[in-house]
Amino acid sequence: MMQLQGTKPSIYINPALANALQDRFAWPAGNLSQTLTAIAERYSDLVRRSAPSMTAGEWRTIYRILHFWDHNTTAIGQLASLLEDAMPRLRPAEGWGIDEAELLKRASGWDFATRLAVIDTCERLAITRGPRQPWAQALKALGVIVAKECGKP
Repeated sequence: MMQLQGTKPSIYINPALANALQDRFAWPAGNLSQTLTAIAERYSDLVRRSAPSMTAGEWRTIYRILHFWDHNTTAIGQLASLLEDAMPRLRPAEGWGIDEAELLKRASGWDFATRLAVIDTCERLAITRGPRQPWAQALKALGVIVAKECGKP
């Protein structure tokens, strides 16, 4: 993992970042570092609080579907339909023992923050999970609550 703490990296203020900073930061009098830290802390807290409790198999299913998908912000609203379209091809019930219909039902009811948390968690899994690391262990390392598999302690 890249170590950035204590460094002074140069950053490009693109339009999306400028928009996020516009009402929170009065440059040059404001403190860019404090403003970005506050935004990042709020975002991280939102993701942590909004991530749904799912089994490792359910997380793995969604991860596999999202792994080949462009995770832009306009697509967050399309998560449930993406899962519905991809699930028959992946057939996770066969290999990972999940109830596809139940997962799709829950996903269709997720609010924006929950969908964002699912996508963010899967993106972080792609970076942090070791090739042989158990899914539940990798998820717990990210602070995600992993539900018990049916019939398993």
